[in-house]
Amino acid sequence: MKYYTNTKVSKNNNPAALLKAGRSALKTGDYSKAYKWLEQLLDIREAEGKESLELADALHEMGSLHLSLGRYDKVAPLFLRSLSLKEKILTVEHPSGAKTRAKLGDLYKAKGELDKAESFYLRALSIYEKHSGLEEATVADIWMELGDIYLSQKIYDKAEKFYNRAKAINKKVRGINHPVIARINAKLAKIYTANGDLGKGEMFYIDSIAIVKESLGETHASYARAVKKLADFYKANGHYKKAEQSYQKALSVAEKSFGEKHPFVAELLQSLSGVYEQLGDYKKSAAMKAKAIKVYQ
Repeated sequence: MKYYTNTKVSKNNNPAALLKAGRSALKTGDYSKAYKWLEQLLDIREAEGKESLELADALHEMGSLHLSLGRYDKVAPLFLRSLSLKEKILTVEHPSGAKTRAKLGDLYKAKGELDKAESFYLRALSIYEKHSGLEEATVADIWMELGDIYLSQKIYDKAEKFYNRAKAINKKVRGINHPVIARINAKLAKIYTANGDLGKGEMFYIDSIAIVKESLGETHASYARAVKKLADFYKANGHYKKAEQSYQKALSVAEKSFGEKHPFVAELLQSLSGVYEQLGDYKKSAAMKAKAIKVYQ
């Protein structure tokens, strides 16, 4: 399957320019252009007929593109071939190989093959941490991905350890109010709530909201999502008036940032309907449910 039709114009067939353009397009989510540049790059490298780091890089980037597109059947062969070249030309302990191992972890995590994902992440992490100060943001991301795996498996002590490590590194390299800190705090809140520490759970949800407010503002879609998590917490623990207030705040932002016909808006309306039912206000409950149904019409 082709993602473009014109194969003639191609950054003057300059491999360095193609790699740069492909990476840039991939980073911005322009997958059509990314495919165009990266396929041309890969064709050039394959035509050279030699095993090289340049070929390994082209394979890695094409694998990243297919991963972003959810074309999982195409991803593993590209990454595994790239990794084999890197370990043959460099060493098995080189950070470039760790980068590809981490992407294989992303693949298997996305496919739900968590044991495989964990293995690739841990190996990548062990390599990166032998190179002090290198790729610290990537290392933080791996710690967080592993935290997600352990959280999904309800191994809470391990998940907490990995999230806290990711948080410490992110504070150092991205800043104390970076949105990723907010995401980590929300995940930690889930852990503390699951362990029965509701006070700590509430505190971390509130901290998460404060960071999103500071970094992105109160009108950002991420703010609505962060407030909804706190509302869900209140609802699950029977604090219905607090839940109502938080859902209403999230709804106000969501309708402006997503639009009134967005599924997230419907989700908030349905949650409010459930809260009003618990509060015995059946008229409001029915009204919220009716509004939610209209979103999908």
